[in-house]
Amino acid sequence: MWGEVFWTNSSQKGQSGCPVALSSFGGRKWKEVDRSVGEYSVSTLLECRQTGWKWACSSVYGPHEDASRERLWEEISNIRISWEAPWLVVGDFNVTRFPQDRNRPGPITPGMTRFSSWIEGEGLIDLSVGNQAFTWSNLREEPSLARLDRVLMDAEWEAKFPGCEVVP
Repeated sequence: MWGEVFWTNSSQKGQSGCPVALSSFGGRKWKEVDRSVGEYSVSTLLECRQTGWKWACSSVYGPHEDASRERLWEEISNIRISWEAPWLVVGDFNVTRFPQDRNRPGPITPGMTRFSSWIEGEGLIDLSVGNQAFTWSNLREEPSLARLDRVLMDAEWEAKFPGCEVVP
């Protein structure tokens, strides 16, 4: 499945100021039925050429500012409304959910609360990334570490692939 990934530039800029490339799929096994390129995401509706089974994947590069995240949640939620298919949402959300998502835990922020509320409101399941607690580092001598990258699945995906897990 993952061998047929294509890249699309989003309008979002990374911390280096370069456009962020987000993935979509296609090729011999998967037919791209539809694609939506948003400000913070690229979403693809795919159909298996052999079985006709459809699923959706949204690749995310979230904004750094809390104020812009509401647009991300709305952008991704609109995809869910548009496509009725098992759904994965993957990527760098640039926000943590819980204090333990950082090596230097602090208080629960409004951004964390809104992120968790959005995940729960969409009925998504937050998969852990194996035994890897953190996915980002500022690469300093005494680094700040955080879990900014996530894989989220809906109940339909879990029903189709029970017990699935993310391997770092």
